[in-house]
Amino acid sequence: MAAVLLDALVLLQREGSSGAAEVRNWIAGSGRANLFSFTNVCEALGLDPSYLARGLMERPRIAPRRVRLVRRRISIGGRRRSAG
Repeated sequence: MAAVLLDALVLLQREGSSGAAEVRNWIAGSGRANLFSFTNVCEALGLDPSYLARGLMERPRIAPRRVRLVRRRISIGGRRRSAG
């Protein structure tokens, strides 16, 4: 059950993808008819499904960390060149 929820969270991060849309539909779908419904998965893990659904549907997308590359100037034979 934890793996199902983790996979849904990963797909949800890919905003605009078909996987993210599918996860949003899975979360919005109510009921316990399916063993792996959002409600059943949350309850099996001891989580409040309505609280988690509200947080996942309203939260802003987590921005990936930005990596800043540093360019250094080095001298080779009296000429300055960029390395990096």
